[in-house]
Amino acid sequence: LGSGAVALGRAIAVNKNLDQVILKRCSISGDGIVALADGLRPNKTLTILDVSENETAFTDIRDSLERNRKMIRENFLRALTTETKGPWNRSKLMFIGQGRAGKTSLVRALLGKPFSEK
Repeated sequence: LGSGAVALGRAIAVNKNLDQVILKRCSISGDGIVALADGLRPNKTLTILDVSENETAFTDIRDSLERNRKMIRENFLRALTTETKGPWNRSKLMFIGQGRAGKTSLVRALLGKPFSEK
């Protein structure tokens, strides 16, 4: 996965949505690992990049991922304690309750959709 890893490294550099990439046992060459590490430097969202069981390992990947985790954690804590606004890439919510309790209406309201009598 030499040229593929190089292309993926370029894509990771500009991607703003991915938070995990698993490339375990993909026969990535040393050049591919370097390209992934280079692409990770400008990235601010990726927190997991598993390149284990490949030809080589690279400490820059671990350092960049730890930087992203720390920055995301600091942004989250700052948003909780101040009026600061910032990007929040995604969250998972689960609405649990008895039937006809209003779960769907709540989700529709949160999404800015109109109330439905159905």
